[in-house]
Amino acid sequence: MQRGWTLLHENDCYLCEPFWGMQVAVAHAEAGQAETGLEILRGLIAWTQQSGQHWLDAELHRSQGELLLRLDPPGVSMAEDAFRTAMEIARTQQAKTFELRSAVGLARLYHGNGRVGSISEVLAPVLVDFDTGQDLPEIGEAETLLGHGQLAPPIPRIAD
Repeated sequence: MQRGWTLLHENDCYLCEPFWGMQVAVAHAEAGQAETGLEILRGLIAWTQQSGQHWLDAELHRSQGELLLRLDPPGVSMAEDAFRTAMEIARTQQAKTFELRSAVGLARLYHGNGRVGSISEVLAPVLVDFDTGQDLPEIGEAETLLGHGQLAPPIPRIAD
C-alpha cells in the first residue's frame, strides 16, 4: 500500500489523496505502527487545510481517534477530542454516516472507560436520523452500545 501511494505521488496524482493516505495510515496501525499511522493522518489533516479537499475531514479525525487509542498507553483524552471534532465536522457537512461512525467511536471509548451514562448522550441524537431499514453495521453497534448503557432512552426512529 505504501508503495502504491508513493507511486501516485511520483506521478503527481493527488486525486482522492485523503482517502488513500488514510488507508495507508490505518494499515500501518494494523501492522503495529500506530505512531506512523498518526503521523500520516496529521500530515493529511494539514494537507486538506492547504488543498481545500475537505470531503473526508470527519473520517480523518475519526481515524485519528481510533489510532490514538492504539497507543501504549492509549491517548484517551486526545482520542475523545478527535472523535468530537469528527462529529462536529460531519454535522456541519451534513454527513450523517460519518457522524454516526464518529459517535460510535466515542461511545466505544466511553464504554471502555466505564462512562456508560454518556453513551446515550452521544448516540441517541445521531441515531434519530437513521431508520431501521438501513443496513449499516454502525447502527447495530450503536444499538448494542446503548443496550450496555442500561440508562439509554428508547431511540425515536424515522418511519419506513
